Amino acid sequence: MIIFRAIERCATVLAIGLLAGALGSCGSGAVSSAVDPAIAFSISPSTATAYSGVPISFVISGGGQRSPYMVTTSNAVVMPLALSTIAGSDLTVVPGTVSEQQSATVTVTDQAGKTASATITILPNIVSGNITITGNAPAAFPNCAAAGTVCVGQSGIATLTVSQLGVLARGRSVRFEVVQGAFQFPVDASQTVFSSSVTVVSDEGGRASTVLRANPGASPQIATIRATDVASGAFRTATFFIKQSTINGGEFVTVPTGWAVNGAFKNICPAGSTDFLIFGGVPPYSIRSSAPGTAGAFPSVTPNENPSRFSISYPQLACGIDGYQVIFTITDSSSLSIQSTLTNKPGTADVPAPPPAIVLSPQAISLACGQSAQVLVTINNPGTTAPTITTSIGTPTNLATALQVSGTNVITITRGIGTVGSGAGATPVAAAITVGAGSAVPQTIAVNTLSTC
Repeated sequence: MIIFRAIERCATVLAIGLLAGALGSCGSGAVSSAVDPAIAFSISPSTATAYSGVPISFVISGGGQRSPYMVTTSNAVVMPLALSTIAGSDLTVVPGTVSEQQSATVTVTDQAGKTASATITILPNIVSGNITITGNAPAAFPNCAAAGTVCVGQSGIATLTVSQLGVLARGRSVRFEVVQGAFQFPVDASQTVFSSSVTVVSDEGGRASTVLRANPGASPQIATIRATDVASGAFRTATFFIKQSTINGGEFVTVPTGWAVNGAFKNICPAGSTDFLIFGGVPPYSIRSSAPGTAGAFPSVTPNENPSRFSISYPQLACGIDGYQVIFTITDSSSLSIQSTLTNKPGTADVPAPPPAIVLSPQAISLACGQSAQVLVTINNPGTTAPTITTSIGTPTNLATALQVSGTNVITITRGIGTVGSGAGATPVAAAITVGAGSAVPQTIAVNTLSTC
C-alpha cells in the first residue's frame, strides 16, 4: 500500500513537471500564437490605407490556423482578389484604379467558420501623371531634342507630376531609378559622378524633375525608367529611346569613343597618351576633363575644323585595386555635347623589387703624394643576396702604378710613387676608379692628385 502511494505521488510530481515545462515552452515562443486555438482568429492590419496599383499585404493568424481560408471582398473593383481561397497565412492584394477615395472590406473565413475582416481605404495613386523624357540638345539636332529621346553621351530631363484627388502634391520625395538601359543620373553639380538612382522633391507645382545621361558609347536601344513616391510606394514607369546624335545625317562622335588602359603591376595605373578625332557637330569644339590633375586634354579648344583632333595624357599613378575613369566632355559651338572616357586599370603582377644601387661617400677625393683616403660603399636595395663589390682602375691608363686600392665596403686609396697620365712635374691631374656591384649601375670615384710623385 505504501509502495502504491509512493508511485502515485511520483506520477503526480511528473505530471506537474510536464505541465510546468509545457507552460514554460509557451512563454519561450516554442508554441506560436499563430497556431494557438486560444488566440483570436485575425487578419493584420485590420485597418489600412492603400493606393491604386500599389500592392498591400495582410497576415492571417490565430484560431489554430484551420486553412485553407475562404477570402471575399466587399468591392471587387477597388479591392480585387486573385484567389477565392488561400492555403497559407499571407495575402497580397493590388487595389484597382480609383479617381476618388473609396473603401472596401476583405473578409477571411477559416475551416471552423471563424471570420476576420480588414477595412481598407483606397486612395488614387499619388503618382498620377506620366513620366516625360526630353533630350537636352539644341533645336539644330532634332533627333536629340525630341520628346522621348536622349542621345548617346547626352543629357535629358525626366519629369513627373505628383497629385492626389486632383490636388498637386508639393514636397513629396520621388525616387527616379534605372530599370533597364544604358543611362544614369548625375549626383553632383559638375555631372561627373553618376548613380543608378536619385531622389528629388516635388516643387510647388507638384513637379519632380531630374537630369539623366545616356552612357557614352552606348548602342541605340530602348531604356526604361521608374519614378516612385517614397512615402506611399506608388510608382510609374516609362520608356524612351537612346539614339546616336546626328547633324545633316552625320553622327557627332569621337573616335575612339573611349580609351581603356591596363597596367602591368598591382595598384599602379600606367602613364600614356592618345589622340581622339571629333566628327560632326559645329566646330570649333571645347574639351573639358572631369579630372584635369589626373588626365588632361590638349588643346582645350580645337581649331575651326571638322574633323578635329585633341590629345589626352595621363601620368603613372598609384590607383588602388579599381583604377579610375576620367570623362572628357566635348561641346560644339551650338552647345551640343558628347563625352569620351579614359579608363585606367592596374595590372595583376607584383611590383618587381628595384635593382641594387651603389652609393659612394664621398664620390670625390684629393690626394697628395703619400696620402690615403677612404670611401664608404653602400648598396641600396641589395635583395636577398648582397652583390659583391668590385673595384677597377679607370683612367689614365697608367693609374695602377701610382694608386693602390684595397677593401670592398670601405675602399682605401693611397697615392704612391709614380706618374699619373702624361703630365710632367707636380701638375694637378684627375683620375677615376670604378666601383661595381652585381647588376647595379657602376659608379666612379673621382681622384684629384698630382701627376708626379
